[in-house]
Amino acid sequence: MFRNRIIRRTALTVGITAAALPLAVATPALAAGAGAHQAPTSVAAAHTATVGAVQRVDTFYNAYIDAVRSEDFTTADKLVAEYLSSRAQADVESWQEANHANGILHAQNVPDSATAVYEETAAGTVYLHVDLQWGSGTSTVEVRYSNVEGVITGISDPVS
Repeated sequence: MFRNRIIRRTALTVGITAAALPLAVATPALAAGAGAHQAPTSVAAAHTATVGAVQRVDTFYNAYIDAVRSEDFTTADKLVAEYLSSRAQADVESWQEANHANGILHAQNVPDSATAVYEETAAGTVYLHVDLQWGSGTSTVEVRYSNVEGVITGISDPVS
């Protein structure tokens, strides 16, 4: 059941992204008219990379939540090894030791779900926040994702 839920969520995320991406790329050109200047392909590539980063972080968080909720810590550890840089993994471990809570979720409990939200991109790094949905509300963690390495390079508490 756990693996089916991950497969369904991943398929849904990929399907939504696949359906929305052509619209997101085509809509500005259509709105501007036939004689308008076309955006360079590098802009479309950057947009695609950003969408991919958001999708990858969202997939990681929801799969990780499912694994921890079902107490499948082997899968949770595999997800961390696959989606986080070695430096980020060390930072998560340090945070866990200092705070006595889960360093990915920045909490002692497990949320119901997560949603990755794009903030900005700079120098190959995509900055996102992940909204963790709980029965009683939402909390947020800040996430850095490297488009160069294709992994999460940092997780932190939001700066107030």
